[in-house]
Parts: sequence; structure tokens; C-alpha cells
Amino acid sequence: MRIAFPRELPSFEALATLLVTGALGLALVGLGTPRLVSALGGPSAADNSTGSAARQHLEASLARAPADPAGWAALAELDLAESGASGTAPRALALSLLTGPDEPGLLWRRVELGLTLWPSLAESERALMDGQLRQAWERDPARLAALAQRAGAADPIRGALADRPEALQRFNLLLGAP
Repeated sequence: MRIAFPRELPSFEALATLLVTGALGLALVGLGTPRLVSALGGPSAADNSTGSAARQHLEASLARAPADPAGWAALAELDLAESGASGTAPRALALSLLTGPDEPGLLWRRVELGLTLWPSLAESERALMDGQLRQAWERDPARLAALAQRAGAADPIRGALADRPEALQRFNLLLGAP
């Protein structure tokens, strides 16, 4: 079975309400997996052309427990490796962020994914990543600067820190920029 992703994500407020009330799992289960897969676009559920055991395992796991931020992050990484930034990796990353925005164990994985996928992220997905970038800045500014340099993606971090002039100045210094 192959999971397809929504073309448009529900609003952050709507998902936050579902998460706070504990109704996210019920809302997703209520859609019904076959209906969800067929309605969301992308490859059909019957398309098993990838042949990837890891993908099949992840997709089966996410079909049973769709509110799994680590599972969505792993699927984003796998899809990026298989299909590049044009695949479904940006949407899987967004679902990871929406289902667990404050998961400390996923922070650096998602920052790396987000910086790699930045050109392919929609505005709503970039807004979700801004929160991760600010959390990463609070955790370890030097590590974040090193990741930005390695990915050639300083601008997303500059955007996330734009309302904090001191942090932005320090970030630029860590990068060696004036």
C-alpha cells in the first residue's frame, strides 16, 4: 500500500485543536484509510512499483498510527533519498511537524530535512519549519550555523530569526558573514 499526501494541509489551528482535544487520530481514522489514500492524490494505493520494504513498512505503520511524527520524518527522509525534493518528502516533513512540533529527538533531523527541501516547501510548510529553526537556534546556534553552511541554506534561518536582530547578527557572525 502506498500512502498519498494531501495537496493542501489543514490549517495549523485546526490540527492544533484536534491534537489538544485528542481527536486527531479519530479524525484521521474516521476518514478511512482506503478513502484517505485514494482521495489525497499522488500514486494510487495499488502502485507497488517502489518495491521498497522500508517504504512499505513505514506506510503500513503510518496507516495504523497516522499521528506519528517520527514515522513521517522517516518517510520524508526515505522519499527524499528515493525521489529527491520533488517527491512527497515536503508533505511528509510537514505532517511530522504538525503531528509533533516539539519533539526534541526529531529536531535536528527535521532541520536538516527542511534545509534540504526548502526550495520545494510551500509557504505553509516553511512557516512550520520556522518554528523548528528557532528551536534549533535556542538549542545550539553553532550547530545550526554549520548545518546552514553545509546545506548552502542560510536564508531560511535568517528569515526565521528576522524578528530577533541580536540572534540574526550572531548567526551571521557564526557563518563568517558581515
